[in-house]
Amino acid sequence: MTKNKRPFKLIWKACQPRKPRNTRYGKPPKNYSGHKHPSPPLRTKERKWTKSDAQKANVLAELFANVFKPYNSEMPEEDEREILLALETPGQLVTPLKEFTLPKVRSAIKQMRSRKAPGYDLIKGKIVQIPDYQISE
Repeated sequence: MTKNKRPFKLIWKACQPRKPRNTRYGKPPKNYSGHKHPSPPLRTKERKWTKSDAQKANVLAELFANVFKPYNSEMPEEDEREILLALETPGQLVTPLKEFTLPKVRSAIKQMRSRKAPGYDLIKGKIVQIPDYQISE
């Protein structure tokens, strides 16, 4: 029975993942920079392998020039002019402003926190709350 267990233990040990050598406390060694992934090989139109970076760049440039071509639309000129006119109109995505009064503006300024970061307009709350700054109608 001991004869049968020994080969099984050897096989079981061989199937287990090995610990990396030269490690301390389960960490990789200092000179280990990680696994380096080689770049995949590229072929030219003549079915030859590219060797230099310049050749690889040329092959990829030709590929991307063929892949990213603009779409040729066969749209009537009237429709195209309408679309271009709509795109050139100012304030497309601007929502209409709500009406506001002077008391509402003053109360909003008082409620502003002075130690908060400025908004998209880059005006800090501390600047707006300066007492010399007066709001007139």
